[in-house]
Amino acid sequence: ESVWESKEQALDKAADFFIEKLKADTPVATGKLRDSWERTDKYYNVRYIYNTDLSPKNIPIANLVEFSEKGKPFIRPCFEKNKQEIIDIIVKGVKAQ
Repeated sequence: ESVWESKEQALDKAADFFIEKLKADTPVATGKLRDSWERTDKYYNVRYIYNTDLSPKNIPIANLVEFSEKGKPFIRPCFEKNKQEIIDIIVKGVKAQ
């Protein structure tokens, strides 16, 4: 049970780390997109990171930036750039137990 709790805490730290990296890499011209990153810990063993900023037509701005014809993808590149550090945070948190 203590390993489970350590893993959950490590996932929280890794998700928070990634949110900070996303904020740093979010294009400035996207309005409040930069400050709208959140995570959920609703499910055990999983963290979902998402953005709450919506267009006037209720389309997630992050989707428009990532996938529209004029989009400039930054989410996947940000993840790939920081993947090893995210893994290291999780492994370190579990090993600390």
